[in-house]
Amino acid sequence: MLTPHRRLGLHKTIGCFVGPFVLTICIILSLFSQRVYGSPPSTSPECAPESQGPSGRQGEPGALSDKADGPPVPWKLPPLPPERQNSIRRVEVSEPLKMISLTFDLCETQRETSGYDRRIVSVLKEHNVKATFFASGKWMQSHPRESLEIMTHPLFELGAHGWAHENFRHLRRAEAEKILIRTQLFYDTLFREIQKPQSVADHGATPDRPHSALSLFRFPYGTCNTEVLQLLADYGIAAIQWDVVSGDAVKGRTAKEITRVVLGQSRPGSIVVFHANGKGHGTAEALPGLISALRRQGFEFAKVSELLDAGKPVTTPDCYELHPGDDKRYDRFR
Repeated sequence: MLTPHRRLGLHKTIGCFVGPFVLTICIILSLFSQRVYGSPPSTSPECAPESQGPSGRQGEPGALSDKADGPPVPWKLPPLPPERQNSIRRVEVSEPLKMISLTFDLCETQRETSGYDRRIVSVLKEHNVKATFFASGKWMQSHPRESLEIMTHPLFELGAHGWAHENFRHLRRAEAEKILIRTQLFYDTLFREIQKPQSVADHGATPDRPHSALSLFRFPYGTCNTEVLQLLADYGIAAIQWDVVSGDAVKGRTAKEITRVVLGQSRPGSIVVFHANGKGHGTAEALPGLISALRRQGFEFAKVSELLDAGKPVTTPDCYELHPGDDKRYDRFR
């Protein structure tokens, strides 16, 4: 059986740079890639093909292909320790630590191009709030500039969120592995772009930021099975769920409702899920007041990776929203 490293070595990649002629070639490659790797469309409440909502200027779709030139960046992650295997819902931290992680999903299905709510990112920067973003590979492909912005900003970190919002509960290990590798290969393309001298000047990247491999993963729909959980553990990738649901995926959600729920359910070590793909209803409006209220309660904002290092992860052998079995309604999405 091929090891994960050898599997990655089998992939030959082609780099694309912005330019009138090359951009056309990249778009063709992107369309070809979707035909080869395409997955069934999903229409979850989080990533349904609805109006995109507020969005900043998106990176040119197809400006970077999910092929990269030369061998991929070596995918070397340390083994995942037993306490970080399975689905991580929150982290137990000892007093006086009162840490919390705000996380934002950037998902995109096979048949849509979702948005990017730059207001959310601006609020986080303005208030000096650390956060973790979970981006699907397809979202990174259609938003290369925004992906680079997140990857290189010291307040933020980027985790994976599948390629096109697949339901991993229905996937066998081999299918999930292809998606995992494809997403990492495109991230490698972005990572190599950052290493160029001009990119270092533009984005302020340093050799130790960002990481050369995606070490955090969030399952689309919050669904999984034992095979795919073991797959992530074998690759040294932590599966990050949540224990607080902001509810911003619901149309008509208000800032007041989001604030009430998050303040009422958050505790030290909590992981809160929001959306920043233009479908986080009421999120940008809620964040300024919510951040201030959490700070008044003594909370310190941390990236998920920092939260994991600060305490003991609370894990479960299954994935769910708030209670076991409450995500079965997503089983119709494949």
